[in-house]
Amino acid sequence: MLVFSEATSDRRILKEAKALCEIGFGVTVLYPSEKNKKKTKIGKVIFVPVKTGPWTRTPLRFAVFWLCAIFAGNHPYPAAVHCHDANTLPAGYCLSRINRCKFIYDSHEFATGVKELRNKRFKRCLWAMTEIYFAGKADAVITVNRHLSRMLRRYRKLQFDPAVVMNASDLIGSVKYDKKKAGKKRIVYHSALVPGRGFEKILEAVSRLDGVQLTVFGSGNSESEFKKIAGKTGADVVFAGWAEGEKLAEGLAEADAGLSLISGNCINNRLSSANKIFDYACLSIPQVGSSHPVMRDLIEKKGIGLCADERDTESIVTAVNKILFDEKTRGAILENLMLKKSEYSWESEKKRLQELYVSFFRQGETDDRI
Repeated sequence: MLVFSEATSDRRILKEAKALCEIGFGVTVLYPSEKNKKKTKIGKVIFVPVKTGPWTRTPLRFAVFWLCAIFAGNHPYPAAVHCHDANTLPAGYCLSRINRCKFIYDSHEFATGVKELRNKRFKRCLWAMTEIYFAGKADAVITVNRHLSRMLRRYRKLQFDPAVVMNASDLIGSVKYDKKKAGKKRIVYHSALVPGRGFEKILEAVSRLDGVQLTVFGSGNSESEFKKIAGKTGADVVFAGWAEGEKLAEGLAEADAGLSLISGNCINNRLSSANKIFDYACLSIPQVGSSHPVMRDLIEKKGIGLCADERDTESIVTAVNKILFDEKTRGAILENLMLKKSEYSWESEKKRLQELYVSFFRQGETDDRI
């Protein structure tokens, strides 16, 4: 596997790699490293850092990673090269041709639709051409929802619809809701605290919610700024830091509602099907999401929450109050969650990925490497 991020903490990477190990594959993940680090092992998955040295913070960082990854990934001979996102495609394609193996493209986002490229036409065109060329060479293309699948087929000129493997949750548990519980209602939000996701509007809305406390599980370079905004607005907010796995599930356990709101300031955000949507669903937490096509499909149309206009504070306040205090609405949502939460679980969703690989290779061959 190739990924241009800190792979050891990327939930999508970890879930997919472990799922492939379960059906007999040996999985090695190559990812860029600013420093010379030793390879590590999580379960049966081997993580190999590719040193990019002084090029890490320059425009050449992608090309340096591609070249280094080609040499690092050329031994042992893989049965498949699995590329996560467009920024690994050139290296993955070269490795697949050198080793005469399967070439699989796993797109987590609409690469040219991210906020960072919104006003950079040349870079958008460059990445679009890169993705069109190399995705067209892939033996299989995977993505995270049906809307993104259609976008990729249309705008990347694919001959087939990419397979969908959703960002389903690996959290286990269930929130117990007591409508007679005394004290403040607790809503939760977990995400990286970075600009461009509309968290400022969430803080503004929370300041207008009576008897409601927001707990934030996350960290990022905007955390201190958001704390200042929370203080100015008077919002009752607890910043609980980053949490993962069992710690995250425990932190969410007392929640009365979850927030999946994200700004619609770019195409990629409007196509988002974030991890937290599935985490809340698996833990039986009613949620409020943005009124974007993907979120409406996953949340409102499935009856597991409500959608609001993330740009409008009043819309957010109304949706949260309805989920927290309208017993008829809340009861229907909780009933739907009990019936449908298995659809949001990685235990169910991972079978799609495993079936795709089984269609390529004989099941149970432990000599196959990815």
